[in-house]
Amino acid sequence: MPQLDSLHPIIEKIINNIEKLMVGKRKETILALTALLAEGHVLLEDVPGVGKTMLARTLSKSIDADYKRIQFTPDLLPSDVTGVSIYNPKELQFEFKPGPIMGNFVLADEINRTSPKTQSALLECMEEGNITIDGITNPFMPSLNIYIRYASRRICKLVSVLQYDSYRPLFTITSLLRFTGR
Repeated sequence: MPQLDSLHPIIEKIINNIEKLMVGKRKETILALTALLAEGHVLLEDVPGVGKTMLARTLSKSIDADYKRIQFTPDLLPSDVTGVSIYNPKELQFEFKPGPIMGNFVLADEINRTSPKTQSALLECMEEGNITIDGITNPFMPSLNIYIRYASRRICKLVSVLQYDSYRPLFTITSLLRFTGR
């Protein structure tokens, strides 16, 4: 891994690139970059319309990462996040079709709206770096981009819009410990 001094100009370039499109989000940008470099995850909580999604998109483009977005809803299934095994009649076997969590840079939006079972599937991916489907464990796909080789576990930027009391609480205390920054 390169020395921190050699990364400084790259980090400054990424921050400056993001600040061309977003004003007033330097703290959140640095938090997301810190999580990225630490191979961790960041949780950003705020009201709608303040740039959380734009920050995720801009940061992923700045590092040339594969961006995926998961919109969490009450009816979302764990397999909608992780992927599924689909039978291939030509090969006479099941093939794994990866879900959006397999992206290099994943935005999980409004996770407080989904079921605890789907939240658990997301947290397993974050914590262990692999996905278990039908009793078979599949590791994350290796990064194809050299710019993000130091973040091979993928950064999950999770958004909680806590605007309605009727939604489920976001996470338990132990679940929140899986995030590098909040």
